[in-house]
Amino acid sequence: MSKETKSFLLITVGVFVIIAGALYYNNYIQSHRRLPYFTVNMYSEEFVSSETPPAEKIKDFNFINQKGEKVNQKSLGDCIYVADYIFTTCPGICKIMTNEMGRVYRTYKDEPRFKILSHTSKPEEDSIPVLLTYSLSKGADNPDKWLFLTGDKKELQQMAYKEYGIINPEDLQEEGSFVHTEMFVLVDKNKYIRGYYDGTDSLEVDKLIIDIKSLLNE
Repeated sequence: MSKETKSFLLITVGVFVIIAGALYYNNYIQSHRRLPYFTVNMYSEEFVSSETPPAEKIKDFNFINQKGEKVNQKSLGDCIYVADYIFTTCPGICKIMTNEMGRVYRTYKDEPRFKILSHTSKPEEDSIPVLLTYSLSKGADNPDKWLFLTGDKKELQQMAYKEYGIINPEDLQEEGSFVHTEMFVLVDKNKYIRGYYDGTDSLEVDKLIIDIKSLLNE
């Protein structure tokens, strides 16, 4: 091997090590950064972030998952979770959202400290058997990890605007109206909101996946 070839190989290896180190460092920093806390003005739909926890946590709820089991804050324990709203017959954004949520599910499928809560916007249509069939068709083969929730429609709507702040209550005044939003909400183990993401945007969901890691590292 000539001296020039050896020099070229050494330089190539050196550049590779530098790039790999920079990528590792960047990923480490991103996955260990401190996420802000969020509150929301439900009428202006403005998200407000702060470095300290707000006075109010996400309140308790009582819903039913695709296995017919009761789900509330106590049953979730100290798990981190991502919440969204979909309905099984949605021809538009729900398909994209569920596909993107599938990426989140597959990334953290084996993480015991994490869950996904997909609430139905139309409980009058999405019965427990319908949600079970739908969940399996979307690859959610662990119903204890990715929960598809139904329940009282009013309570589902109140969670969307009072607790998660992802819809304006004025949009629910007309008869037959329902929650329809692309937002994913990241909630930490202490039931504080730590992030909002556009569930139809793959780059936003990439950020969500990193931010979940940050919460797991807190």
